[in-house]
Amino acid sequence: MGQPGGVWTYRDAEGRVLAYVARFDKAEGGKDLRPRTLWREGGKLVWRWKAPPIPRPLYRLDALASAPAAPVLLVEGEKAADAAAKLFPAFVAMTWPGGSKAAGKADWKPLAGRRVVILPDADDAGASAAAEVAEAARSAGAEGVAIVTLPDGLPIGWDCADRFPSTLSRAALADLLAAALADASRGAVRLPYGFTLGADGLFFTDRKGESEHDVRLSDGFEVLGLARNSDGGDWAVLVRFCDLDGRKKEMVIPRARLASEAAAVRAELAAEGLFISPSRGKADRFAAFLAEVGHSCRWTLAQRTGWVDGQRFALPGDVIASGDGEPVYFTGNGRCAALSPARHN
Repeated sequence: MGQPGGVWTYRDAEGRVLAYVARFDKAEGGKDLRPRTLWREGGKLVWRWKAPPIPRPLYRLDALASAPAAPVLLVEGEKAADAAAKLFPAFVAMTWPGGSKAAGKADWKPLAGRRVVILPDADDAGASAAAEVAEAARSAGAEGVAIVTLPDGLPIGWDCADRFPSTLSRAALADLLAAALADASRGAVRLPYGFTLGADGLFFTDRKGESEHDVRLSDGFEVLGLARNSDGGDWAVLVRFCDLDGRKKEMVIPRARLASEAAAVRAELAAEGLFISPSRGKADRFAAFLAEVGHSCRWTLAQRTGWVDGQRFALPGDVIASGDGEPVYFTGNGRCAALSPARHN
């Protein structure tokens, strides 16, 4: 078959080699992907052109382990996964071995507790594989799963390792990924018992005997995650909402303040334009929700400019970062943010 046109190394979470996948380009066109694995035969270790045993490991497990809070971007094929890792470094780009027909043979357990976005190939096989992968990720315990809806007019079989066509720019695809991640993140929120949260508001289901009715506590808002400083203290809830003029705002709400001065927290949110019912019972339940709500996403709080750790440098409106570490939220101005805060470069 000649020399391979590309070789990809599958590693475990500690970086140890599990298998290789080699691509051989055919003279008549097309490609042939062959896995190579180590086997013990007759007391000796030998390399064979054989697939790993089922369930087979995912590609880039080492990258997944090094970014425990980052969302996962699943694509089809190792070449596409490498391209996605460069194009969208805020995600851990991964794939499974064997292509569209082998999704059911992969080990999806490492995705437990993760937010997962699936970017399918632009063809029927890609769409079918994406649906199968989504179900497998949910069954494995992923916190939230969403499939990117690709625009019409893409070349058949297009993926992010190919040249971007005129109908889809890199920036436009980044927007599609962000929208899908927002959908996946909604599944990452763990609501306390009795509460529902949506665009129309925060509600509590009041049950009295055999009857029940929903009580509206506030306008709608999003829970973006739980946050704490780099030492693991000052735990807080990060929320986002729109004020009465439609401006998006974000606020870090320390849980210590919810325990000691919940009324002051509600007053600050109300001053920024979030309606909260003034009724005492409803207001108390609103504070209880913020104190109890859970989320799989973690943020690191930075109160001043400078190094947050050895890889991330915080600035008031940006974060210079290397690698796929968890997001950083700058709180140095002490006010409700009107725009999205620190981002990774």
